[in-house]
Amino acid sequence: MGRVLHGSAKTTHVLRGELQRSQASVAHLAKRYGINEKTVLTWRKRQSVEDLPMGPKERRSTVLSLMEEAAIVALREQARLPLDDVYIALKDVIPHLMHSSLHRCLQRHVRDWLIAYNLAKQLKALWFKTQYEAIEELWKSKPDIFIVKPHHHMLGLNNKSASMSPPLWMARA
Repeated sequence: MGRVLHGSAKTTHVLRGELQRSQASVAHLAKRYGINEKTVLTWRKRQSVEDLPMGPKERRSTVLSLMEEAAIVALREQARLPLDDVYIALKDVIPHLMHSSLHRCLQRHVRDWLIAYNLAKQLKALWFKTQYEAIEELWKSKPDIFIVKPHHHMLGLNNKSASMSPPLWMARA
């Protein structure tokens, strides 16, 4: 099974390696393989036969500055407004703001926002307790529905009385 090349690739990994090892002239190799002389020179300069990543190193907006993006994200997090309302609120403050650039900005930052949102939603569903606290409370109110005590599967000491007693090395003989 061969490697998948991008659509514009004229050379394979094998051909690139051959271009790097060959002692023939650049013009001869270009004519022999039907590629541009610049391509031969490019692969001769490189240490590897792998394609380099194309495009920007960091995903960022070409329309919005970092300060404008921070303002958009802050408004969205604080007010929890839908996209259209954020656009209406900011279009006078950021005159070059377009609906599409606002959408792309929020897409870039949506992962961080979703993690915080889902955590808050999860805590709200558990009445703002951790998962362990909710399980322990349920076990205290209905112990017959559990097969094993929940403490046996939790990290740390198995019971609260053990945490109150002094460690064995401090016990008196």
